[in-house]
Amino acid sequence: MIEVVELRKSFGSIKAVENLNLKISGEIFGFLGPNGAGKTTAIKMMTGLLKPDEGQIRLMGLDLQREPLRARKVFGLVLEEPFLYSRLTPREFLFLIGGLYGMEKKGIKNRMSYLLEMFAMEDYADKHISSLSRGTRQKVALSGALIHNPSILFLDEPLSGVDPPSVYNLKKELRDIVKRGGSIVM
Repeated sequence: MIEVVELRKSFGSIKAVENLNLKISGEIFGFLGPNGAGKTTAIKMMTGLLKPDEGQIRLMGLDLQREPLRARKVFGLVLEEPFLYSRLTPREFLFLIGGLYGMEKKGIKNRMSYLLEMFAMEDYADKHISSLSRGTRQKVALSGALIHNPSILFLDEPLSGVDPPSVYNLKKELRDIVKRGGSIVM
């Protein structure tokens, strides 16, 4: 569950987010609005990448500002321009991310195999990320967000350059997260 209470963020005199209140549980929630409406700013605040001026954020009951490390373990995140370690391979990157989430090696291997197959990346698993197409790099980022089976997933423009079969598989995965009571914010 995601709970946002009276969230505010300004950049100088520009109010990017004003009095945002949300309660999202077991559903896919989409932010809609024109460029500059504050969608990405709201997602960055809900994931701890940007400090709100005011307001509270709770993820699965964990206060993001008081317990940031615990709260960050319950969600996955893909930004429009994801940061990937370009000198790593997708396999190395997923091991790194799984380890950061405290997963055991066997669990990482099993989940990685599933994700590499789901996104048809088996042939690219051992190539440097820097050599991959934009769409394949986006699939690596999505796999990193999904590696630990998060209860919450934040996706900001996640399908940029991703092939239709992978989009279909991702949508199926998102429905499975929601069936388990998870929440998706796009």
